Formats: sequence, structure tokens, C-alpha cells
Amino acid sequence: MKTPSEFFLIITPPRSVCQMVSDLKVFVKAAIGHDFEGHASKAYISLFKYEDTHTESSLYQMEEQLSGYAPFTISIKDLKVHQEEGKKSIYLDIAYKYPIQDLTKDLIGREIDPHITIARKLSEEDFILAWRSLRNLSYRYDFRCDHITVLKKSTGRWKSYLDLALANSKFPKYN
Repeated sequence: MKTPSEFFLIITPPRSVCQMVSDLKVFVKAAIGHDFEGHASKAYISLFKYEDTHTESSLYQMEEQLSGYAPFTISIKDLKVHQEEGKKSIYLDIAYKYPIQDLTKDLIGREIDPHITIARKLSEEDFILAWRSLRNLSYRYDFRCDHITVLKKSTGRWKSYLDLALANSKFPKYN
């Protein structure tokens, strides 16, 4: 039996947003004095992960579905906090979630809460140190989403596999 391949669909923000996220992660690391979960990860908006033994079949179906979506604007607005199991995460919020939520509902049958993670699962002490300086930060950035990036897990790491263009997008479909 063939081992299933693992895929991860994401939206990658522009370089300026990625640089801001990287700078914020460095700031959090300096504030708390040590590494934290996801401190080295790149900026992205997570859509969903899935496994497939027939690698291309689901991707062809998703490519067809995405071709019906026009490119849309994503508005990033300010930092927010999420608490889960006694740990806190800091993230950049997406102001208008509906285009992304509609897309995931069509692709996987459920909505998500799109965001860009800065620091995951901080202890209360680490959160207080990081949030003390970040809480008053105001940040806003709008960008156009014209494709979805598909990552494939290979030798334990996520690697860029291909890009799925939205309708009327001039973005190349494959890397």
C-alpha cells in the first residue's frame, strides 16, 4: 500500500509583511530571553492540511474549484491574542475573513479563523513579557491574494510544491 503524501495549503503574504513578522518574532525572542514554538517559521496564513495517496487527484479538483474564485484583497489589522489550554498565542489578525472562509468552506467544508501567527503557545510569564511592549502596536497592510501555495512534506519538512492560481490571475501555476 502506498504511503500517503502530506499537503499543506497556505496563503503567503508579500515580502514586507513577512519581514514585519520576522522582526516581531525577533522582538518576542529578545523580550522573553529564549526561543519559542514557531520562532523560526515564515509568515503564512494557514488554510488546511490533508493527506492523499493519489497525489494529483485532489489537487486537480482544487485547481478547478479555485479557478472559479477571483483574486481578493486580504487586510491585515493589528495584533490579537488567542488562548488555548492555558497557553497564549500572539498573531496578526485578518480584518475581513469572509473571502478566505468562503474559500475553505468550498474546498474542505468548514470555515477557518485566518491569521498570521507571531508566537505560539507562550506560557503566561512569557506572554506577559512579550505582550507588555507589543500590545500598543498598530499595524495595517492590504495585499491581493491571486494564488494559493501548496506545500508538500518531504523528509520531515514542508517544501513548496506548486501554486494554484485564482481565476483571471496571471500568477504562474507551478514553481
